[in-house]
Amino acid sequence: MNKLRWIFVICLVIALAAAMAVISKSEAKYESTSIIMLKRAQMERSGHSTEESRNRWVWVRDGLELKNELVSEGVLRKVLEIVATKSPTKQIATDAPHLRKQIEVHYSGGDDNLFTIRVQHSDPALVQAMADAYLEIFPNLAIERRRLALESSLSAMEKSLTDSTLSADQLSRKVEIIETIKGDITLAKAERDQRIVVIQSATPAVRIWPQPIFILVAFACLGLFVAAFIAVILKKTHKNRH
Repeated sequence: MNKLRWIFVICLVIALAAAMAVISKSEAKYESTSIIMLKRAQMERSGHSTEESRNRWVWVRDGLELKNELVSEGVLRKVLEIVATKSPTKQIATDAPHLRKQIEVHYSGGDDNLFTIRVQHSDPALVQAMADAYLEIFPNLAIERRRLALESSLSAMEKSLTDSTLSADQLSRKVEIIETIKGDITLAKAERDQRIVVIQSATPAVRIWPQPIFILVAFACLGLFVAAFIAVILKKTHKNRH
């Protein structure tokens, strides 16, 4: 029995020593989070449904496109430029592809239209500065991007009016679409500040790794499991001998 106790003690001590080594050798990782809501415009137009009741899949599609753009290398470089401007003396990693892996953007879908931006890095000051920079760059990405797309659609639609083969009904329909697009552009220009709502500013950097308690408990459980396995083997061996 004493032998079995010593097996448990030794395995537990070794496991805890290994846990302490992992904790001491692991690079610290910090996280900062920003949450932004993109409000959907509601504008009644004569003969048309409200913005809120338009096809929901369009909002989801746009939201997913914006989510992907937020983690693009081009946007990340703009974020780093903002950080560098605010902290000119700070050395900032220029390895954008590597930093890209440390950024997570979650899009809640068309109902809430929430964008949760999490930045992780070993530098606590950098993660909070980057999460703040995303708050600055988000309005331009969300609103100006839509306005430019609408203006491009308007230009293409106006050019199509010169087509001499159009029937009166087709021409009337295109004019109607053009007026709708113009209304959308006016709305996009006016709603820049109203549509962006910061639900949560960049949180202070929180260390997410290593987590000493989790590591110690996990290694302790592993050590006890190994000790129990050894104890079972020894008991079976002892029975076979007798």
